[in-house]
Amino acid sequence: MGIIWGKETAGGYVPSWWHRRMKPAISGNQINGLGETEKRRPTPVYHRQDWWHPWRWVQEAFYARITLQVRSFMCFIKSNILDGRAPAPIAAEPVPGTPQQWTDRIRAKAQELGVSDVRILRVTEDLIFDRDTIPEKYAILLASQMQYAQIHKSTERKFRHSLLEAMQVYLGGNVRAKKLANWLRQQGTPPAAWARRWARRSTWCTRRSGPGWGSWANTAPSSTPNLARCSAWHTC
Repeated sequence: MGIIWGKETAGGYVPSWWHRRMKPAISGNQINGLGETEKRRPTPVYHRQDWWHPWRWVQEAFYARITLQVRSFMCFIKSNILDGRAPAPIAAEPVPGTPQQWTDRIRAKAQELGVSDVRILRVTEDLIFDRDTIPEKYAILLASQMQYAQIHKSTERKFRHSLLEAMQVYLGGNVRAKKLANWLRQQGTPPAAWARRWARRSTWCTRRSGPGWGSWANTAPSSTPNLARCSAWHTC
């Protein structure tokens, strides 16, 4: 039985020793929603290192597996190197344009960079984890599609394949978000996300990060008065 990798047995799949040892008594459902009757903001239960949540040790096993896969670990390293690079200089004269023109420009640029979908969202509290604060009024949301065949291998217990796919998509999303942010700076409209740490950017997930997104009516592009207050974010 592996320490951080599970194993398929005659009686079914058995999680790793680490997972069985460190799994908390409280489930993610209990942390978010189970038995609750009042609407509230969600509480993060994974992919957070800025506070000691109940699933922290199980999460660390996930990160440990990344270090044991060269290609996955290189994605992690490249992403962190990218986060340390200085952003592009801000143009002295902002490029003029109406809110609708800027909406169209941003969407076209994001698609040129290879994103699967892009939205400009009005930031509301129900889109933000209860431990986070986003002062900006609007945010740019970039979506990156994963290869289903690779992610589906998790159901076959081939976690190394799905882990690599996830890390490659995370890296690609980070690259595209940075390129879009740099492009905005070159237009004289710097996104506020450059002032934040990667850990906070990557953990802002929206309920619209997948099939069934709302229409452009929800994004209110015609009411975006100041794109300098928008943030370039990538869904996790």
